[in-house]
Amino acid sequence: RVLIEEHLSHHPPRLHHVYWRHAANVLEPRPSPLMPRAPSATLIFLILTSAAALHSRLDPCLGEFTRCPDSGVCTMSSHWCGAKSGCKRGQYLCPSDSRTCVDSAADYAKCPGIKGTHLDWTLGTEARLDFLVAHTSLSAQIGQLHNTAPELLELGVPEYQWLNDDQHGVARTPARATVFPNGVGLGATFSHATLRAVGAVVGREARGLHNGFLASDPRRRQMTCNGCGLTLYAPNLNLVRDPRWGRAQEVYGEDPTHMGELVVEFVRGAQNNTAGRTDADGYLQAGTCCKHVAVYNTEGHAGGPSRMSLNVDVNARDLWETYLPAFQACVVRARSSHAMCSYNSLNGVPTCGSRGLLTAVLRETWRWDGFVVSDYDAWANIALAHHYNATLRAGAAQGLNAGIDQEGGSALAISTLPAAIRDGLTTPAAVARAFRNLFRLRLRLGMLDPPTHVSYNALRYNATELASNRRHLAVAREAALELMTLLENKGGALPLELMTLL
Repeated sequence: RVLIEEHLSHHPPRLHHVYWRHAANVLEPRPSPLMPRAPSATLIFLILTSAAALHSRLDPCLGEFTRCPDSGVCTMSSHWCGAKSGCKRGQYLCPSDSRTCVDSAADYAKCPGIKGTHLDWTLGTEARLDFLVAHTSLSAQIGQLHNTAPELLELGVPEYQWLNDDQHGVARTPARATVFPNGVGLGATFSHATLRAVGAVVGREARGLHNGFLASDPRRRQMTCNGCGLTLYAPNLNLVRDPRWGRAQEVYGEDPTHMGELVVEFVRGAQNNTAGRTDADGYLQAGTCCKHVAVYNTEGHAGGPSRMSLNVDVNARDLWETYLPAFQACVVRARSSHAMCSYNSLNGVPTCGSRGLLTAVLRETWRWDGFVVSDYDAWANIALAHHYNATLRAGAAQGLNAGIDQEGGSALAISTLPAAIRDGLTTPAAVARAFRNLFRLRLRLGMLDPPTHVSYNALRYNATELASNRRHLAVAREAALELMTLLENKGGALPLELMTLL
């Protein structure tokens, strides 16, 4: 009931009775040996899915579709707005052929040409990725290896901005999203339940605001703002080993076990997945990023190299017992969707160019199938800051071969990949691997599936309503209360005397 009530708050009162009538049999089903009366996780999923299906009839343009401001047609690309589509207001233009019109999101399955393609939700993930790789050029694949990914118009794939620095709330957008304490405060709560709840709200608001931004500003389909997407550059799980580190306020603490436990809860809350699995009910609510891999927690000594070019020497025992456990928890137990390599070098090798770290550890040892993004320009910095390679194209090849899938920041590195391939420094197969890893997450988020199949498409927030969302604000308040810490026992506040409390 709470979920339906929150959904109704986004629609005019005249529609409320329609929603309640639609949900009644789910909320209070007739007694049946196969359908218990008590609402379960399955029932909640059915409620949201039902709401998504109904939403598609009452308020068109569900999921990644946006409404053309001139014609009112729902499309994956603003390129097809105007008279080009031939569709009527409220109809959906099929992304499979960019010609066929269907009446609603619920009719998406009637679109011709879907079967056997990347848009065929009945296929396995890898089969859909096979189709994408086979039907995109090398140039198009390279273009996708950036946090600002262009559309693939002929395949019906919209543009997408992967960059969203949502570490303690959906930030840097026009929306007034819920703000939580910074990382050091969340760590001071020492509460698994609180971190799970915080993550759940951040992931929910990221999804709901993403849907809302698409609905409110369809012409800016690319949504270049940091925070408008579903893929969070959070959490930061580097350890505070030196208080002079400039990013100590972002992380949960200095202890590997404490860090790992809280990271698992935040990630599982944000993604809404169970431990050791990549999805819940078929889709992720949002995607999270384990950053920064690894040993990125020092500024360098006074007058020495900055964190952009610093080399950190760490022995094997310290690496595996101190610096890597939290990352292992993040990708193995929580199944975070992506990871970010850091600016520094580790034992003489830039982390973004370390095959031992990005492939041997993350993928081969921990059996993880997410994608790796570089910190801002850290891929290019393999050559430009660390001088590990003599040329930028050699540094670009170094990063790709090591296991990077996406360049964050500028496109300096990926712009040289065609030349690097011509020089034999890397291969088209390496590009295809990175391309697959990125689109694997877009499929897990439901971004290319029938809109009514993805329950999270029922979420939609505008730019102001979250400022008065009582449930979300209550989580923020609880976190703020729990983080309070006694730093100095002035006036003998401790130990507490039982009689003075009665």
